[in-house]
Amino acid sequence: MRTEPTLSQSLHLLNGATVDNKIQQGAVVRTLLKQGRSPDQIIETIYVRCLCRKPAPTELDRLHAALAEEKNPQKALEDVFWAVLNSREFVFNH
Repeated sequence: MRTEPTLSQSLHLLNGATVDNKIQQGAVVRTLLKQGRSPDQIIETIYVRCLCRKPAPTELDRLHAALAEEKNPQKALEDVFWAVLNSREFVFNH
C-alpha cells in the first residue's frame, strides 16, 4: 500500500481551489477575527488545530513578516492556514 501522495495529488493541493475553498467556507479565520482575536492568537489556533502544537518562535517570526506584507489580515491569516495545511508536517503526519 502506497501512502505518499502522487504528483497529481500534490499539485492539486498546492494549486487547486479545494483547500482554499474549504478554508473560506469553514470561516474559522473570519469568526476568530470577529471575536476580536489577535493575529498571534489566530495563528496559534491554526497550529493547534492542524498540527497539535503551538508555532515555534522562528515560525512566528517568519509569519509576522509575511503578515506585515498583506494589507488584508483575513486574507493573510487564511494564507497561513493554507500553508499549514500544505506543510509536510500536516500532509505526512495527519
